[in-house]
Amino acid sequence: FKKCLATPIMPIFSANNDISICIDRKADKNLIIGSHENISEIPRIWGSEKHKEVINNIKISECPKCTLNYANSQIEHAIINNEMDYEFC
Repeated sequence: FKKCLATPIMPIFSANNDISICIDRKADKNLIIGSHENISEIPRIWGSEKHKEVINNIKISECPKCTLNYANSQIEHAIINNEMDYEFC
């Protein structure tokens, strides 16, 4: 896969209250989108413009491995490349 698009399926809630978008790079400050100290703020943070911007700025070349490799591959093949003809009429 060329782009990381599976991160929205799995938020990472760290013990220090960080909300990260990647299990493999949860300590990377560039992938932290907020705090879960106030639980009512999570819906406002997840799916926000900042969240989308962080996803768009992920550089796969900086990833040591990818727990969501399979999901990312499926999204690219099925949705991005339309290899499963989801747009079939």
